[in-house]
Amino acid sequence: INALAKLGFNAEVSGRNDITIQGKKVSGSAYQVNLGKKDGTGRRALHHGTMLIKVDPGIIKRYLNPNKRKLLSKGIDSVIARVMNLTDINPDMNHQKLCDALSSEFREHYKDYEIVHEDYEHNEVQKNIPEVQKIYEELRSHDWLYSTTPEFANNLETRFDWGVIDIYFRVEKGQIIEGKCFSDSLYPDFIDKLNSIINSKGIPYSHEGINQIGMKLKEAFSSNETLVGYAQDLTNWLNKEI
Repeated sequence: INALAKLGFNAEVSGRNDITIQGKKVSGSAYQVNLGKKDGTGRRALHHGTMLIKVDPGIIKRYLNPNKRKLLSKGIDSVIARVMNLTDINPDMNHQKLCDALSSEFREHYKDYEIVHEDYEHNEVQKNIPEVQKIYEELRSHDWLYSTTPEFANNLETRFDWGVIDIYFRVEKGQIIEGKCFSDSLYPDFIDKLNSIINSKGIPYSHEGINQIGMKLKEAFSSNETLVGYAQDLTNWLNKEI
């Protein structure tokens, strides 16, 4: 807050995790505290946060305001707040200015303590510290991204030249456990086969799984070039949506 004030921003704390300006969210954060042992050793505090300096508002709208029919989650609910960029107030604001202000304020706040300042190039830490690289690989793996997620349902809808597609996936531990497609396509056999495939169990909810669905559709209608094309249309669209 003090660093933003020195940059000319009248910011306020909102709730436990957010910072707002003019009632709009510019920052969110998360943290973990380890109180350590009774003798005071082992105390640790980990904090990370975001700051919207200059982010494409179209991307923000896409990810913070999803169509309610698209994603119905049984995970933890989150409150979607209105957001703004710092550049909306000061067009000259940039990443370096923010970093300098935060560093300066940190030093001022902890002036009675020894300050350790280290600079790292992008990816330098994970390359030089095997433990960090291991964590990085785990967090970007398919198992972490999909298999550890709560059960959720995803409803996707679009219109092709050959018909409307309204498809529903129920996913658990990264696997499609149930699905249903509704369509006004003039090829009901194609839709019936799609429904059969997505309910066949064992298909991962991933690009690999979507490609499997597409390949099975193409194999089922290999003698019909039109339906093979439809299968490719469907595959391309689903891979973009998930």
